[in-house]
Amino acid sequence: MITFAGISLLRGVVMVEYDVEPPFRKHGGSFHAQYLVFHVTDDTGAEEYPTAWEDSERLDISEGRTTTRLDRRPPPAATRLHFVIRAADPAAVTGTGRRSGRDPVAQFDVTLPADHGEPWPERPGASQT
Repeated sequence: MITFAGISLLRGVVMVEYDVEPPFRKHGGSFHAQYLVFHVTDDTGAEEYPTAWEDSERLDISEGRTTTRLDRRPPPAATRLHFVIRAADPAAVTGTGRRSGRDPVAQFDVTLPADHGEPWPERPGASQT
């Protein structure tokens, strides 16, 4: 079972937090194993967001908390992210790629905050490069 916990909109990426039951660790999970395949798009186009750190366990938060990183932020015109999540094919679990021919195990939309596309505030003493 997968329960969406939230997203964090960071400077260049989006962190997706979710809880899995039973936790991956009980199945011999590792940092490099990929159990879920995320297909994420926004409402401005059909291009999928690339992912990284798939199914990274966050044991400091809770036993089942897991994170996947989206390697880009939504464009300012986007109002929502659409998620389709599938179980990874067995070869992906051993670290050989991001594949799934399986039916979705979860689908949901996340409404983005209205100001998500605004420039980040300057930090005192920081330079923009």
